[in-house]
Amino acid sequence: MRVTWTAGWVGVVLAVAVCATDAMADGETLVRSKTAQAETRPAVSPRELIDRGNRALMGLYGAGRFAEGVALAERLQALAREHLAPDDPIALTVMNNLAFLYYHQGRYGAAEPLYLEALERRRAVLGDDHPSTLVSVNNLASLYSRQGRYGAAEPLFLEALERRRAVLGDDHPDTLVSVNNLASLYESQGRYGVAEPLFLEALERSRAVLGDDHPSMLVSVNNLAFLYYRQGRYGAAEPLFLEALERSRAVLGGDHPSTLGSVNNLASLYESQGRYGAAEPLYLEALERSRAVLGDDHPDTLGSVNNLALLYSRQGRYGAAELLYLETLERSRAVLGNDHPSTLVSVNNLAFLYQSQGRYGAAEPLYLEALERSRAVLRDDHPDTLTSALNYVGLLVRTDRAAEVAARLERLGRRLLRWTGVQLATTRQAATKRLLLNRQGTFQHVAIDLAARHRSPRTSRLAADTMMRWKQLAGEEESYLARLVRRTDDSRVRTLGTAILQLRSELGVAYHQGHHELATRILTELEHQEAALSGVSEGFRQWLGTRTAGSREVETNLPEGAALVEFRLYRPFDYDAGTFVAPHWAAVVLRPYQAPAFADLGPWEVPVLLNRIMIAGDTAPEQRDQAAATLYATLFGPFDAALAAAETVYLAPDGPLALIPFDRLRLADGRYWIERQPLRILHSGRAVIEARRRSPNRGFFGVGGIAFGEDAAPAGAARDDRGPAVPAAVDMASLMPVSLGALRAARGRLSGTVFTALDATRDEVDLVAGLYEDRRREQPTVLTGAAARETVVKALAPPPRVAHFATHGFTLEAEGEVARPMLLAGLTLAGANRGVRGVLDGDGEDGLLFALEAAGLNLERTELVVMSACDTGKGAIDYSEGVMGLARAFRIAGAQNVLMTLWPLHDGRARDFMVDFYGEWLKEADRDPVEALRAVKLDWAGSRNPRKADPIAWAPYVIVQAGR
Repeated sequence: MRVTWTAGWVGVVLAVAVCATDAMADGETLVRSKTAQAETRPAVSPRELIDRGNRALMGLYGAGRFAEGVALAERLQALAREHLAPDDPIALTVMNNLAFLYYHQGRYGAAEPLYLEALERRRAVLGDDHPSTLVSVNNLASLYSRQGRYGAAEPLFLEALERRRAVLGDDHPDTLVSVNNLASLYESQGRYGVAEPLFLEALERSRAVLGDDHPSMLVSVNNLAFLYYRQGRYGAAEPLFLEALERSRAVLGGDHPSTLGSVNNLASLYESQGRYGAAEPLYLEALERSRAVLGDDHPDTLGSVNNLALLYSRQGRYGAAELLYLETLERSRAVLGNDHPSTLVSVNNLAFLYQSQGRYGAAEPLYLEALERSRAVLRDDHPDTLTSALNYVGLLVRTDRAAEVAARLERLGRRLLRWTGVQLATTRQAATKRLLLNRQGTFQHVAIDLAARHRSPRTSRLAADTMMRWKQLAGEEESYLARLVRRTDDSRVRTLGTAILQLRSELGVAYHQGHHELATRILTELEHQEAALSGVSEGFRQWLGTRTAGSREVETNLPEGAALVEFRLYRPFDYDAGTFVAPHWAAVVLRPYQAPAFADLGPWEVPVLLNRIMIAGDTAPEQRDQAAATLYATLFGPFDAALAAAETVYLAPDGPLALIPFDRLRLADGRYWIERQPLRILHSGRAVIEARRRSPNRGFFGVGGIAFGEDAAPAGAARDDRGPAVPAAVDMASLMPVSLGALRAARGRLSGTVFTALDATRDEVDLVAGLYEDRRREQPTVLTGAAARETVVKALAPPPRVAHFATHGFTLEAEGEVARPMLLAGLTLAGANRGVRGVLDGDGEDGLLFALEAAGLNLERTELVVMSACDTGKGAIDYSEGVMGLARAFRIAGAQNVLMTLWPLHDGRARDFMVDFYGEWLKEADRDPVEALRAVKLDWAGSRNPRKADPIAWAPYVIVQAGR
């Protein structure tokens, strides 16, 4: 909940009209007085002598000798004004160089008029496209950016880059400077997704053109690392920071400002990781050298002071931290001004220190100053402004001003959501998007925690809005773009969509075969194409600005007599310790025309109870029933009276709660919950805003009785299970996202699998297809044996009304990070046993339909997708996105209802259940499949046949709806 002012070295490399470096002796000669120079009667003209001195300046800059450089530049400026015409190119270079050195001393007020004059004269004398003019454009933009005047800087950076690409080419060093500087501006504005591809371009081209040790290349390495640091991608940032520091020490020396920036940034990374022992000596080194080289008042020195103070604050060394913060703030006000972004960070950090000490009266005016000035200088939705606002909320909570907290969080939530939407739209990597969303958890935790501490209609409403608005935002974005591809007539969108589908297929094959380097290359190109798709859609940009539906919109769209229960996992904040504590479950109940009802359900012990319910094994039926009763009381007890009065209950589970068989939970009166009322499952409460439309599609598409290839099971293996193995207990200990380091490990888990023949699935698909044809009078399409090929499934067109998959399902456990978690779940098709060994069919497919590939199917307005396979409700669990598996994939593909399973299925009983389900559903032309599923479950639960009455047989089937 703090802003760290890290003095990230933003490299502004000066390319002057005369760029060769001459001997330092020329510079020393020119530093002497004019009289002394006259007495020596140099053999060269004043113009040539000034030119030599100009080149000597580059040597002084390169050595970090700014004070000497300024003395020389000021002498050159005086000589140029006396001996050269105002518009002489060398005179203009002198003026530009003096401004440049002032800039690097932090003397921005002295630099600006010189930059402006040099630019004006160069435009008049040399023209807009001359390289020297573009140097002036770039340098003035850099000055504005360093002053926090981002609006003034951006058009200049864009002009410099556009003209340099046209005049000098993409690989010219000056062009690369412009690419890097524009990216740095975007990073400073919090536009991380826009900045990253520019930083990557600058780094890649700099390595190729300039070499690994060139100072400009090192700036590019450092800046990309700093972006990753700001995004929380510490694993990606560290090797780059280390490279930049090692090479800077060797090339530029330990005292060069670029080297000191690298020292400071690596220390900041270590501090953010809690590696305080590694961070402190680096901070001390950066500070000591900065004071000696740059002086106490230089902005980079002030950044080092601030960062060391932050470290001391986090270590609880408040006295030492306060002295340094006060020094930073006093000097920043004097040097940079009250409105500079770095000054505002200092104000915020000192306020946070006072808050940590309980000195609320001292902290509050500082917070208010930081907020007011940040809004004026940086925008309401700049990350620094948002962080200051959230920090101030913490103070208000500590001083028991709940009403004001709620009001501020309402406004802050809208701004944060808007900023997050922009990041999602511009960020390429899916793993980075998930990390971004998970990092916004702080706001959600604070808002929900407020409702738990200070129960009122307003705080309950705030919690409800927070829970509604922040769940599965990336999935919603994916669904929108997939729908755009299916519906558009825009050739650009269709071309991108086709390329994306092909790349996803190639990624699945490369992933499964363990080709890590190939998979990485394919993933990079895939994410490039996905980013391009979001960029060409005007409708997508408009949609981002209106995606703010909250609890009131949900209530308005709930059917009369219905209730919605929305769940969220959150972490309460211990304001005394300054840390978040163990996770709690929170729930809110919404009903039409009634205020939200909120409850904190306590710590999350759900996995233990869930395992007892799901796994038969040695668990007695009575124990499973008791666990089901305890789970209902834990999650729904606070709302039982309200839920009992509802005609229908909608449930929007969060994370691992999506694996709960809600129908079979036991009520206090001993009944299964399904016996009391219909239950409808949604991926998010927002789904009720979109009404399910009657499917205009026709036809049935089904696969079953598939020839998996060499399918002889190992000795003793069961042959009646629709999954590769009966799962172990559910492991939900980690809710953080999984991102390409474990591809080979995950593939290894599947490569040893033999998918056994599922004899009953041939009967199943034939029987349900026959029922469909008989009741609907529409010709079904059924693929069995070797005909159930992956290529045929992917080419499915037009989208059917029903898609039925009777086969094996698989879910791989992630070990480490996986860039695309939907590569961890899938369905098996023809040839899957050869595919797991890396043998592809004639179409280049492996017979494994990964969830990532399924998301690209055209199931637009398909009324029902049935996955009659094991564990199809499982997948990687992510805090922001929930379960990332097959159900999510088919929803993205356009299906209105997805029937999934929560545990392994017995082959014969699954066939019987499916036949009963279709028989019930197809009795009426417009029968709701959710109603039909409930009717069959009630019939089986009440059966005298104990194999059917056992919840293990009927409870794993769940339909997730795409709307109310």
